[in-house]
Amino acid sequence: MLLKRIITALTLGPIFFGTIWFGGSVLFFLLSILLGTAFWAEFLGVIDPDSLELKFFGKILYVLLGFLPLVIWVTSGIFQDYLNWAYWYALCAFILAIMTTDLRAAFNKASSYFLGLNYVGLFLFSFISIRSMEKGREYIVFLLITVFAGDILAYFVGKSLGTHKLAPRVSPKKTWEGAIGGLLGSIFAGTLFMYYFNPEDFTLFTVFLAGLIGVIAQMGDLFESILKRSFGIKDSGRLLPGHGGFLDRFDGVIFSAPLLYSVLRIF
Repeated sequence: MLLKRIITALTLGPIFFGTIWFGGSVLFFLLSILLGTAFWAEFLGVIDPDSLELKFFGKILYVLLGFLPLVIWVTSGIFQDYLNWAYWYALCAFILAIMTTDLRAAFNKASSYFLGLNYVGLFLFSFISIRSMEKGREYIVFLLITVFAGDILAYFVGKSLGTHKLAPRVSPKKTWEGAIGGLLGSIFAGTLFMYYFNPEDFTLFTVFLAGLIGVIAQMGDLFESILKRSFGIKDSGRLLPGHGGFLDRFDGVIFSAPLLYSVLRIF
């Protein structure tokens, strides 16, 4: 398992980060849409396995409804407050729910769809918006490195030193030792990156921000663990050998991107 993780990371990591750093805004937008599509498809596969059995045009409709608010935002720029997102996502969730064959489950499905649409949609909005800001490329890489470094340190520290369970009902293997190690890893990696690659914006607040992202990223990891445990599955997908699915690998980034966007807008 560990060897598969390392091989996948060494194979796809340079391509992923190279596209973000050297690819420009258009390639970044396309990469974001691909990620969002993978997230949304995996989320649907978890909460609604029947969606995987839809014919081609049914799957296209599911994807289009998931991205409708994003398309409207890109073309018109009207989504400057969350109420606009909430309205469109509630409408999309309702449409998806009435497509179910069992209307007795429609309300529960609509609630799940609404959660998933916000989960993926707000990430996309934040991710793309950060990239469009001044020094956006640097802040995107700062976000990714901070989260991924925390994941790596949490895994190794938890595996070697972990004894005190963090949330046994949610994820029995996670420990307080691993969580603390992950937080320190996030702070170290995020601070180091900003110090060397964006020194103009480096302050003590950067250290605090890296720590805050590290905490929120671990909450995102726990959220996805709850999601998977609720539906009795181990991984959200199988496209990333050793990591599971895209949601398994990016759960911390999905939770942290809106936080970073909010902080950059305020400060």
